[in-house]
Amino acid sequence: SVAAPGSTIRVADGVYRPDSSGLANPRQATFQIKNGVTLEGGYAGCGASDPNVRSTNPSATILTGDALGNDPAGQGNRI
Repeated sequence: SVAAPGSTIRVADGVYRPDSSGLANPRQATFQIKNGVTLEGGYAGCGASDPNVRSTNPSATILTGDALGNDPAGQGNRI
């Protein structure tokens, strides 16, 4: 919510789902990314010795709308 146009958000490896808490239907949950904000995936993350290392695995970071975690593997948007 604090990212401004021109900002870059680095996302660690993993599968991410939008927060559906408080929604009657979890399928209504979405990611809200502001115009002009860049998402870059595949980073090692805060627990790594160097969190800024980026993975060479093109599917390392996935944004998915699979709210229940039951869709076939490989679904979602890779960043």
